[in-house]
Amino acid sequence: MAYSKRLGAMLSKAGAETGSKVSVRRGASVFEGRLAGHGDCDDPDTVVIKVSGGYNAGIRLGEGDSIEVLSPPEPPRPAEKGTVKTKKGAPKIAIIGTGGTISAAAD
Repeated sequence: MAYSKRLGAMLSKAGAETGSKVSVRRGASVFEGRLAGHGDCDDPDTVVIKVSGGYNAGIRLGEGDSIEVLSPPEPPRPAEKGTVKTKKGAPKIAIIGTGGTISAAAD
């Protein structure tokens, strides 16, 4: 499901795209974060932003609410190549990463 016509027009007028740092004003409240992609199951009148703490916040926007682009999306960073130091005779282990806020901070 796409954004509603009204919200799509609001985002387009602001020049907002996925990854843009935005300020979202809903009534007297203001939220800042990076604009997340819009999923097929998301409400068409709701934007999702990733706030500085790593959490996602869905904000349903109505008449009189606004979006302002604070900065464009950041270019993707290339993955850092590291080396793994091993200790002779130490057992091999595997780490299974399941995602989430804490692992995102650890990355």
